[in-house]
Amino acid sequence: MTTTQGIDVSGWSGNLDLDKIAAECAFVFMQATDGVGTIDKMLMPRSNALRGVGMGKVLGCYHFLRVRHGMKQDADEQCKQFLDARANAGCPLPAMLDIELGEPGSSNRAATHDEVRAALELFIETNDKCLGGELFGYTSPGEGKVMGSYLVDAFTALRPAIAEYVLAPGHAPATPPLAPKLPAPYTDWSLWQWAGNVMRFGGVVDLLAFNGTIDDLIAM
Repeated sequence: MTTTQGIDVSGWSGNLDLDKIAAECAFVFMQATDGVGTIDKMLMPRSNALRGVGMGKVLGCYHFLRVRHGMKQDADEQCKQFLDARANAGCPLPAMLDIELGEPGSSNRAATHDEVRAALELFIETNDKCLGGELFGYTSPGEGKVMGSYLVDAFTALRPAIAEYVLAPGHAPATPPLAPKLPAPYTDWSLWQWAGNVMRFGGVVDLLAFNGTIDDLIAM
């Protein structure tokens, strides 16, 4: 098995050493959007800077899906805004759909399985209609079970991105173990976030592994 290492960054990652990232990481995923109307403040400056250090072909971005509890789902509008932000940032890697419980008080925490299903199906359908390309479907095994996202065929049909930390946040070896533990119904994985909130490159990052070579990832 060949795995390729990358990182996940967002606006809260801080001032990162981009030259060091370019030297040690094969790819970078950046948070682009959150719900409707929120674009990560660091998306454009960071994508421009990473292209400046030679990483233009290995940039990806992701959207944090907000499930509207007790309301009409707006995941179609979330998707359209995300695709616009992704295009503006010039991120050629497949995009990532991130569904998690979120912060205390988040509507995602109160959402029913039916509401989660409706939001996921609407986002994925809109992505397909807008020719947004392939998606990674990201969540943790625990959150996938609680929220019911692993019960949604449209979501589990995406390339799986599994958040399963092998050690406590902030403590990670130089390289990940061989593979994550796969939650049902998966039999394989594409991306694995194996450590989170790690102090590296001058800021806080999450560590990723891709199940394949960087050429495999770029070819997607």
